[in-house]
Amino acid sequence: SRIKSILEVLRYSWARPQKSSLVIPCSELLSIVVEPAFRGKGVAQGLYERLKDFFCSSDVPGFKIAVGSDLLSAHRFYCRIGAKPLLDFQVHDGETSILFLQSLRSNEDIK
Repeated sequence: SRIKSILEVLRYSWARPQKSSLVIPCSELLSIVVEPAFRGKGVAQGLYERLKDFFCSSDVPGFKIAVGSDLLSAHRFYCRIGAKPLLDFQVHDGETSILFLQSLRSNEDIK
């Protein structure tokens, strides 16, 4: 089942959106994981800010984040830090995920 999950993530990562008016960036945050003893201490926010700094220095206008629909604390975190939920989709069969977009340019939003 782990190999199947890995293959599903790879399929999602390589897929190009079908014809759409949405501009979805190729750059992506796959996951932030913080050891339980260090949660609630700003570690995840620090990691996220460093990633944003890296992408900005690389002239990346924004990035996407796929989050399982049942991971409500992750949804709250990404919204609080500035990412915007865009759409629901499936990475793994039968499991809904939400695609968040993080714009890195203050004068434009990623659509």
